Amino acid sequence: MTNQLAKADIVIDGKTIMSDVPATFLLSMENQLKELRKVYNTIPTYAPGVHWKVAADKGPGIYETEFPEERFQTETVTEPIVLYPHKFPKEGEKGEPLAAQISTTSKTRNVGMYTTTKWTGRFSPTEKSEMLGRIDKLLVAVKKARTRANNTEIINRNDSKKMLDFIHGVE
Repeated sequence: MTNQLAKADIVIDGKTIMSDVPATFLLSMENQLKELRKVYNTIPTYAPGVHWKVAADKGPGIYETEFPEERFQTETVTEPIVLYPHKFPKEGEKGEPLAAQISTTSKTRNVGMYTTTKWTGRFSPTEKSEMLGRIDKLLVAVKKARTRANNTEIINRNDSKKMLDFIHGVE
């Protein structure tokens, strides 16, 4: 009977968020807030080392890199190097011609420049921390409200004799 009457307000920083909330609901809400906190704790945030700015043209909650990443596209080319040129014997000398000695070398050269702008809809680490803080605040307020609701005076109702009389066929 008491559980039907046990109610309390959820108050945060002196402001009532919800009024006359039943104790059973408060208990359930407390457990759900604990689970919700676990979910929010796993939310990925955008990279803190990158400078992000609001991407106004992309919609609310979308950020883009303030300084786009620039990089060169390169290609590797193989070029021949003549170590010793082809040599023929001088006129009147005997001997075989000497073949040229050639080697190759690889060179990397730039063929283009690419600019990359990244977008994200993730929360900032600060936003995530603030949301977790608000969940914690709400969780504390719900626990306090549950405690106040549980302080409701117990109502004793003894109807067991009536039930036993019915079972035993006593009218």
